[in-house]
Amino acid sequence: MASADIPGWMPLLFSGGLIGLATFFVKQITDQKDASITSLKDQVSSQDKQISSLERLQQKEIQNIKSSCESRLSTLQRENERLKDELQEVANFQNLLEINLTDLRKQGITGETNPNIREILKSLQLLKNYATTEADHRAAARWIRIRKDSWLNEIVDYVSDKHPEELKDKRDKFTHDISECLTWFYDSTFYNVPHQFSYYLSKPSVDSIFPYRSSFKYLKQKDDVGELNSAETEFFYQYLDILIQFLQDQPIS
Repeated sequence: MASADIPGWMPLLFSGGLIGLATFFVKQITDQKDASITSLKDQVSSQDKQISSLERLQQKEIQNIKSSCESRLSTLQRENERLKDELQEVANFQNLLEINLTDLRKQGITGETNPNIREILKSLQLLKNYATTEADHRAAARWIRIRKDSWLNEIVDYVSDKHPEELKDKRDKFTHDISECLTWFYDSTFYNVPHQFSYYLSKPSVDSIFPYRSSFKYLKQKDDVGELNSAETEFFYQYLDILIQFLQDQPIS
């Protein structure tokens, strides 16, 4: 047999025996294993850095959301206190009117004999109806809360089809913006006071305002008021129209 046909490991077998051959192969395997371990360590180190970076970003995002929520809560608390003060003033005024009207009746002065008394009685009736009005706008708000998540998904799907270029790579951010708008819709209807819109949507995430306008025009066209009565429906559309107007007044990028 020619020497060229002899495998490279044959001299090892004859010169160093099986132990030498085994040592050779073990070294090859060990070197490969060490290289694999080093590579894995590098990958783990790189992933750890990425995780740390993501955790820092997440903490920053959480802090921003927390600050936004705290600011909104503070605003709502102030608004609630103001409404409580106004309600107390209304109750005090109503009591005063009723006392004075009782005194006037004793003197023979009534709504039939005095036009000013008729106006006072009319105002008093409006005050007495306030509790019913409060029930109406809060019923409308409860419906908004029930339907909010469903509307959010429908709106985003609709606008994604209508404005695909504007929402390209920004669907998640747009979804968050619309969620904030719906929260404004609920809060304002519940308290029957238009809240500061910039507390909810200070800067739209999408460069164009058209997707936002399309969103709530679509919601209005849906006419999704469930079993709200006419008075409750009136509050529903009153604040939906205010929201649409806020978006109409936003500058176009």
